[in-house]
Amino acid sequence: MRRTGRIVGLLTLLPVLWCGLPGGGCTTPHSGVYEPFWRNRFKTLTRSVEAAKKAQADALVELEAAQPKMRGLVESRETEGPYKESRHVIARCDSRVTQSANRVKNVKDNCDQIFEEWRRESRDFADAKLREQSRRELEDIRARADRLIKALEEGQKAMGPVLVSLKDDSLYLRHRRGVRDSPPPAYSTPGAADAAMAKLRLLITEAGAECESFIASFPLATEGTP
Repeated sequence: MRRTGRIVGLLTLLPVLWCGLPGGGCTTPHSGVYEPFWRNRFKTLTRSVEAAKKAQADALVELEAAQPKMRGLVESRETEGPYKESRHVIARCDSRVTQSANRVKNVKDNCDQIFEEWRRESRDFADAKLREQSRRELEDIRARADRLIKALEEGQKAMGPVLVSLKDDSLYLRHRRGVRDSPPPAYSTPGAADAAMAKLRLLITEAGAECESFIASFPLATEGTP
């Protein structure tokens, strides 16, 4: 609650801080001219976090559905049909994982842009106390963003082993085409795919919680959001 209060205070103070900048254009310390600008910037950031959270959840759902589907295809005695279907399964998973990676990158890019702009403007304060306060608040929010991005990246990385396992199955199906009555593959590491999936579920859950915590730090940015 203490840190959330600091963020709320910062968002309220931003229009006042901006007035201290050269060329700020504010006529009084109470002018709200720039408040919509900063509110929109943080709203863009929180929306990108929401999009990343949803994209990772969607990718998890796709991968969870693909695992038993692929096992059924591998256990089939047919050859050509299961391989073609496995390619569709892989394509859907690849699409979801790629979309998720793009959403995570978007969060990182938004953070970098906002924090770099903030850092540059902080140096322009003539008032040393305002400059120091701005620096401390930036460090606080950057630390939150670093934790968020780390959680998102760990969740994204955990998709790799699950996807690799699915692609191994598809490759097996490709190689056994034309081989009549070929047996299902003898997996060298039984349970490895299940362990990878369990780890993925855990990390996506943790990343989702980190997203919610980060978004909750910006109540003014999400105020009025449909």
